[in-house]
Amino acid sequence: MDNDGDCSDEQSVINMIQGAAISVLIIIITVIRRMQARRKSIRSGPSKEKRRRERARIEHISRIYNGFSDSCVNYIRMRSGAFAKLASIMRNNNLLKDSRNITVEEQLIMTLNIMGHKSKNRIVRSHFIRSGETVSRYFNKVLQAIICLRGRYMRQAPNDIPQEIINNLLYYPYFKDCIGMIDGTHIDAMLPINLVARFRGRKGVTQNVLAACTPNKLFTYVLAGWEGSANDYRILQDALSRPQPHGLRVYDGKYYLCDAGYPTMPGFISPYRGVRYHLKEHSGKTPKNRRELFNLRHSSLRSKIESTFGTLKNRFKILCAKPHYPFPIQVDIVLACTNRFKILCAKPHYPFPIQVDIVLACTVLHNFIATVDPSDELLNDDEINEDIDGEVAFENDTNLVDFTQNQTQREQTESRNEWKTLRDDIAWAMWVDYCDMYNHGWDNVMHRIKTLRTRFRDMETCRNLSGAGWDDSTKTVIMDPECLDRWIEDKSFKNAKLRQYVNKPLRHYDDLALIIGDDQATGQFANDAWKKFSRSETINLGDEANSPMHSPQSTQVHIVDDEDTPPPKEASKISSSKAKSSSAKVKARKTNLDSEIMLKMVDKIDVFSTNMKCVNMHWTEKLSTVLYAHSHDFTNAKLDTYYRHLFMNEHESRLFMGISSDGQKEMIEAFLNKED
Repeated sequence: MDNDGDCSDEQSVINMIQGAAISVLIIIITVIRRMQARRKSIRSGPSKEKRRRERARIEHISRIYNGFSDSCVNYIRMRSGAFAKLASIMRNNNLLKDSRNITVEEQLIMTLNIMGHKSKNRIVRSHFIRSGETVSRYFNKVLQAIICLRGRYMRQAPNDIPQEIINNLLYYPYFKDCIGMIDGTHIDAMLPINLVARFRGRKGVTQNVLAACTPNKLFTYVLAGWEGSANDYRILQDALSRPQPHGLRVYDGKYYLCDAGYPTMPGFISPYRGVRYHLKEHSGKTPKNRRELFNLRHSSLRSKIESTFGTLKNRFKILCAKPHYPFPIQVDIVLACTNRFKILCAKPHYPFPIQVDIVLACTVLHNFIATVDPSDELLNDDEINEDIDGEVAFENDTNLVDFTQNQTQREQTESRNEWKTLRDDIAWAMWVDYCDMYNHGWDNVMHRIKTLRTRFRDMETCRNLSGAGWDDSTKTVIMDPECLDRWIEDKSFKNAKLRQYVNKPLRHYDDLALIIGDDQATGQFANDAWKKFSRSETINLGDEANSPMHSPQSTQVHIVDDEDTPPPKEASKISSSKAKSSSAKVKARKTNLDSEIMLKMVDKIDVFSTNMKCVNMHWTEKLSTVLYAHSHDFTNAKLDTYYRHLFMNEHESRLFMGISSDGQKEMIEAFLNKED
C-alpha cells in the first residue's frame, strides 16, 4: 500500500512540473509574438486613419494660432503671447507633461476653450478627435495645475498704499489705509437632489464666492464653495477664522472697503446706511452732506471689485449662465428648440467639487493674464515674483489682526464703535476739503487756467521754431539738440525754458488745444437759404393779412433777459397800480433766476476744478524723473527712445515705475536689445 502511495505522489509531482513547464512555454511564445507584432507595427508606422486624425488636429491648432488676428483670443480667451508663457510655465515646473499622444499646448487649449465658452465634452472631442474620457481626464489635470499657480499669481494684499489711491485726489489721503475691497458673487451650481435645498437662495441654486481684490483689479483672496443661501457676513467670518495662510489677511490699522451687506468692524468699513450709495443714484446730483460725499467716493472706489467680477465672467463664460443673444432671438430659440438642445439650460454639468475648482482656476488665470499681458483689452494692470510654491509665508505676521480669538458682545460693540468713529472722521475730512474747494475754487481755477495757457503758448512757440518738426502721433516737437542750443544762445530768443517741450511728448496737447487754443470755427457746414432750397425766387404764401403773424389779435410776448431790458412802449401803457405789481414780480423772478444761475455756476466750477487737479496729478509726471535717473548707464538718446515707447504703453510705464532700480535697468536693456 505504501509503495502505491509513493508512486501516486511521484506521478502528481511530475504532472505539476509538466504543467508548469507548458505554462512557461506558452507565456514565452506569447511574449515573443507580441514583441514581433509590435516591431512590425513600428516598422509600418501609424495607420492612415491615425495619420488623418493627427493631421486634422495640427490643422485645427494652426487655425487657432494663425487664423484671424483675434482667433486665439476668441477661442481660448487670451492672446498667443500669454498662452505661450502659460505653456512654458506648466512645462518648466512639471505641472503638465507631454504624453505620447498629446502635448501640453493641446491640453491647455482644450481646457481653456471649455472654461472660456462653456463648451461641452462632446464638442471638444469632435474638435480634437479625442475620446470623451481623454478630454475629461486632461481637463481635470489642467484644472489642478492652474490652481497650483495661485502661490505665484495670487498673493494677499500687501501692507502698502496702492498707487491707484495715491494718484487720485478723490481717494488720498482719506483712504490711505485701504488695502483692497471685498465682495461676494453667486455662481450657478448643479448638485444632487439631497443638497439642493441647502444651496437654494434668492438667486437660485448657486454657490456664494467671497473675493478680495486690489484697486488694480487683481484678486488677492478667494473663498469658493459656500452655499448660495449663506449670508455674506457668515462667509467673511469663515474666511477670518481660518488659520494663516488660508484665511483672509487683515493688518492692524488697515481695512477693506465693503458694501452694506457687511458691518463696519475692525478691518472693514461699509457705507452709511439709509443714504444714497450706488453711483447711479448720484448721477447728476451733488452731495448735500458728509455722509453722501463719503458714500459717493466709497462706492466709486469699491466699484473696482464689481468691475473685476464683470471682467472675470466676461472672459470665462463657464462662470455665468446668461444668454448673449438679443431677447427676441432668445424667444425664437425657445420656440425652435426642444429638450434635446442644451442651449435652453445653462447649468454646469460637473461634480460640485470640480465646480469649486473651476472658480478658483478662473481667478488664478485672471491674475496670470493681468500680470503677463497687462495690455489685454479686458484688463487694466503689478509685478509678481517668479517663485512657485503653493502658498508663500506672509510678511509682518506680528502686524496682523487675530480674528480667531473670541470676543464678548460688549468688546465687539466697542470695537465696531471705534471703527464707526474712524469712518466719521474720514467723512468729516472729505467734507471740509470739499467745502473749502467750493469757497476758494474760483481763484484756484483761474490761476490754473492762466498757468495752462502759458504752457500751451510755450508749446506753440516750440512748434513754430525754424528747424522744428512735429510728430502728430506722439505729440512731440522734434528738433536737433544743436539747433535748439543755437536758438537759446540767440539774444532775441530769451526764453530758455522751452527746452522742456522739445523731443518729449506733450501731455494733454489735444485737450489744451480744445480748451485754450485759438478759435477753431471754420464755417464748413454753413449754408444760406437760397443754396439750401436751390432757387432764387420767393414763394407766395397768399394774403399776408390773413397770416396769424399779422393778426391784430395775436399776443405779443416780451422776454426779460438777465439785464432786465424794458418792454416796448406799446406794451408799457398800463395803469400805475398794475405796473408796480408787475415790477415786483419781475424783481422776484430775477432774484430767483440769479440764485439758480449762481448754483449752476458753482457746480460747474467744482467739476472743472476737480478735473484740473486730476490733470495735474497724471502718472506721466513721475515717469521722466524715474527714467532719466539712469542717465549714468545709458545715453540720453537711448533713454529718449525708451521714453517714447513707455509713453505710448501706459501699463508698461506703471510697471516700470513700480519696480526696483535694477529691474528698471533690465527693462531698458531688454528694450534696447530688441530695437537693435
